[in-house]
Amino acid sequence: MQSPPQPLPPRPLPPRKSNRGCLIALAIVGGVGALVVGLVAFGIYHFANSEQGKKVFGTIGDVAQLAVDSQNAPGAREVAALGCDSAMAMDMDKMQRIMKDRLDAGTSAPGAFSVMVVCQVGVFAKSPPSCEAVASTYLGAAGPPARGFAVSVQRGGSSSNQLCSALYDPEGKKVKDLSPGSTPAMPGK
Repeated sequence: MQSPPQPLPPRPLPPRKSNRGCLIALAIVGGVGALVVGLVAFGIYHFANSEQGKKVFGTIGDVAQLAVDSQNAPGAREVAALGCDSAMAMDMDKMQRIMKDRLDAGTSAPGAFSVMVVCQVGVFAKSPPSCEAVASTYLGAAGPPARGFAVSVQRGGSSSNQLCSALYDPEGKKVKDLSPGSTPAMPGK
């Protein structure tokens, strides 16, 4: 008879791995990340308190307020009712003053037009309004501006997707069509 097989001696367990290496690496990466965030925050704080930083942040605030005012300006609501997803009537004289006062970048001579009327329609809008319809609606709601106005109808949020852009005199007569991305010149020049 054979004797029953002898049980094998128990195998020694492999040494237990420590996860401390991962924790150390994570702590190092976290510390470096916190240092970088702290340095960036210090840099922004230092820049914001400099004379140049105050000008830049002041300009950003003024332009943001101008954008809000433009969306609530006379005629903007009526232009939006034409089918614009967003509409604004921006006071270009205020924009010019902001640039001159804050950044010394504006001129003291008035621009070719005093209001810029913008109508943005969605990418899939089937029948966006024409520049003539926007100009007529704006003029009827807001009255004649000081030096005329420019109108731009855009598809989406990009000025490169302009459907039309034109310059009008204060009475609403089209002076000329503007090419996409162009800067309007003085009428007749």
